[in-house]
Amino acid sequence: MTERFMNFLRSCWGPSSRRHDHSGTDALGRQDGLLWYKDIGRLANGDFSMAVVQANSLVEDQSQIESGSLSLHGLGPYGTFVGIYDGHGGPETSRYINDHLFHHLKRFASERQSISADVIRKAFKATEEGFLSLVTNQWPVKPQIAAVGSCCLVGIICSGTLYVANVGDSRVVLGRLVKATGEVLAVQLSEEHNAGIESVRQELHALHPDDSEIVVLKHNVWRVKGVIQVSRSIGDVYLKKTEFNREPLQAKFLLREPFQRPILSSEPSISVLPLQLQDQFLIFASDGLWEHLSNQEAVDIVQNNPCSGIARRLVKAALQEAAKKREMRYSDLKKIDRGVRRHFHDDITVIVVFLNSGPTGWVISHKGPTVSIRGGIDRPASSLTSYASAKLAELLDPMATLPSKGITVPASLLLLTAAAALLLFLLLSSLSPAPSSSSAASFSCPTTSAASSIAAATGPPDPISPTLDDIAWLKSQLVLNSIQEPPSSPAAWHSLRKGINPRTRDQQLADLRRFKGISHYEGDDAENHTALPCPEELLVEEHHSNYGEPWAGGRDVFEFLATAASLSPADHVLEIGCGTLRVGLHFIRYLDPARFHCLERDELSLMAALRYEIPSQGLLHKRPLILRGEDMEFDRFGSDVLYDLIYASAVFLHMPDALVWVGLERLSARLKLEKGRIFVSHNIKFCSRLGGDVCTNRLTNLGLEYVGKRTHDSLLFNHYEIWFEFRKLKA
Repeated sequence: MTERFMNFLRSCWGPSSRRHDHSGTDALGRQDGLLWYKDIGRLANGDFSMAVVQANSLVEDQSQIESGSLSLHGLGPYGTFVGIYDGHGGPETSRYINDHLFHHLKRFASERQSISADVIRKAFKATEEGFLSLVTNQWPVKPQIAAVGSCCLVGIICSGTLYVANVGDSRVVLGRLVKATGEVLAVQLSEEHNAGIESVRQELHALHPDDSEIVVLKHNVWRVKGVIQVSRSIGDVYLKKTEFNREPLQAKFLLREPFQRPILSSEPSISVLPLQLQDQFLIFASDGLWEHLSNQEAVDIVQNNPCSGIARRLVKAALQEAAKKREMRYSDLKKIDRGVRRHFHDDITVIVVFLNSGPTGWVISHKGPTVSIRGGIDRPASSLTSYASAKLAELLDPMATLPSKGITVPASLLLLTAAAALLLFLLLSSLSPAPSSSSAASFSCPTTSAASSIAAATGPPDPISPTLDDIAWLKSQLVLNSIQEPPSSPAAWHSLRKGINPRTRDQQLADLRRFKGISHYEGDDAENHTALPCPEELLVEEHHSNYGEPWAGGRDVFEFLATAASLSPADHVLEIGCGTLRVGLHFIRYLDPARFHCLERDELSLMAALRYEIPSQGLLHKRPLILRGEDMEFDRFGSDVLYDLIYASAVFLHMPDALVWVGLERLSARLKLEKGRIFVSHNIKFCSRLGGDVCTNRLTNLGLEYVGKRTHDSLLFNHYEIWFEFRKLKA
C-alpha cells in the first residue's frame, strides 16, 4: 500500500525532466547483495533489461541508458543511447564518462541537428580532454589518478540506424533471425582493442616501429608495454602524456624510458548499421561477461528465455561458468565478498535491448517516453524515490515552499492537499485492482514470472548453535512419537533392534572384505565399481572411536569456537592436528571454499579424512587444504594467508615445550591483528611451567596476549571442555 501511494505521489509531484525511468515496480532497479538489476524497462519503441554484479572492492563498471531527445534543446534527433564503461585501476574514469559523455554527445548533436560518426567522435574526444584536465588538476594531491582508465562502449539507435563506438574490449552482439532456418545467430558489431588479438598487436607495432617491447607476453597474457591489456581507452594518462609517467606514480606503472608519442589511443572504432526486420535484440556487456560466455551462447540464452530478467540471467550464467572453472558451486561463489570476488571474476555489466518493433519502429519523429537510468551499486542518490520523499518532507515543514516558483505556501494548505491526494488514491485503489509486478501489458516483450526464479532466496545466516526453541521443538517431537527415555541395559537396547540388521561392525567388515562391497558382485565384476574406492575399515567408521570422547562432541567444539571467534563464512581457519575431522567437518561445511586449513601428522587420520569423511559428507566442493606434517611449517598453506581462528585440541599436550613455542612464534605471524584468536584446549603447561611473568613476557615478545580461560558444555553428553584464548596485539 505504501509503495503504491508513493508511486501515486510521484505522478503528482515528479520533476518535469525525469532523470530515471519509472516503468514497473523496480523503477530504479533493485539490489541483492553484490548484484544490481532492472529486470524490464520501456524505451521509445522497445524494451530493455539491465544487470550489474560487483567483484572489485569498488565497482569499476558504470553504465547508462538514455532514451528520448538526443539534443540539449529537447528537440530532435530522438533515439536511445546505451553506454557501458568498464574501468580499470579504480572507478574514477568510468564515473567521469558516465557523468559527461552523453552531455557532450547532446551538445554536438544539437550543433549538427543529427547523430553521425563525427558527432560521436567529437563526444569521445571532449570526454578524454575533460578527464585529462581533471588529472592535471589532481596530480599534485592524487597522482595515482593518472593510472586510472576505462573502456567505453556506446550504442545509439536513431532514425532506424544503429551507431556503435568502442574503445577497449567491451562488446555488443546482435541477435539476428535467419528466416530460412528460424535460428537466431550472433553477430558481433563492435571492434575490440585488446593486445591478445593479433591484429591489435600488428597495429601497435605499425604505430611504434622503433619500440620492440610495445607489446610483451607476460604470464601468458599479451600486454601493452607489459602493463595493460587494452590498446585504446579513456584516461590512462600515464601512457599518453610522458609528463605523467614519473614519480610519485607507483613504480609498477613507470616505464624505463620516456616516450615520444602516446602509447594508448582514445580514438573510437565506429560502425554504422541500418537496422533490419530480422534484427531481434542487442547484448551490450563488459568483458566480464565475454570471458565466460561466447557470443552465440549469450544469444541463445536471450532467445530461449523470457525478456524480463534476461540481463540477470546472463550474469548468472557467466557466474556459473566462473564457478565451474574454479571447481566450486555457484552458491558458494555468491557468498564470497567483493574484493576477494575479483580473483574469481570481473565486474560484469549487461544491457539487453529488444528491437521489438523492427527498424521502422526506431524511426522516432516525436518525443517518446524519456528514460534515464544508471546501472550499478553506486548509483547517484538523486532518484524519483528521494524526490517523492523530499516532497513529503516539505508537506510536514511549516515553511514549505514550491522551489520551482519560489512562492511561499501555507503549511495548512499543503497538508490539506496531501490529505486530498491520499483520499483520491484510496478511492482509485478501491475501483481497480492493484497492479502486480508481472502485469506489464504495455511491453511488447512478455514479462513472465520467470524472473522470480532467477534470484536465489536470501536471508540472515543460519545460527551456529541451537536455540532454546530448537531444543524445545526436539523434545516435543520425542513426545509426539512416543519416544521415551532410552533403555539403560544392553538387553533392552537389543530388544529395540527387532527388524534391524543385527550385524556388528566386525561382521560388517567381514562382509565388505568378502564381497568387496555391499552388493554381491562376482567374477570380473567384483573388482571395482566405485570412483573413490574406500578401505573397508573406514566404511564401518572404526575411526570414529579413536577419540577419548564421542564423535558427536566435535559439533560442540565447533559451536563454541565459531561463536567465541565471531566467525563468518568468509574467514580463514587453521586447525593443528585435525585428525579424522571430528571437529573440522563442521568448519568445512560452514566456511566458504578453501577457507579451512589443517596440519596433521597421522597417516591413518588423513586417510579417513580424505578418503571417507569429506566425500561421504558431500564436502568435496569445499576444497579444504589438509597437509601432512609435524614440523610447524605453516608457510605451506600460502605465505599471504592470515587466519581469523587457529585452534589446537589436546595437541600441545603431546609436544615438547620448545616445539610449542616455535609453533606459537610462527602462528603469531599468521594471525590477524586484534580480531584473530588462538585457542588451545585442556591446559597450557608449556606456559605455566615457565612461571606467570616469564610466560607473559615471552608471549608479549611474540605479539600475543593471553585473554583467559573458557569452558563450554556438550549438547548430548555430560561433559565440559576447557579452552585457553590468545590474541595478537601487535605486528
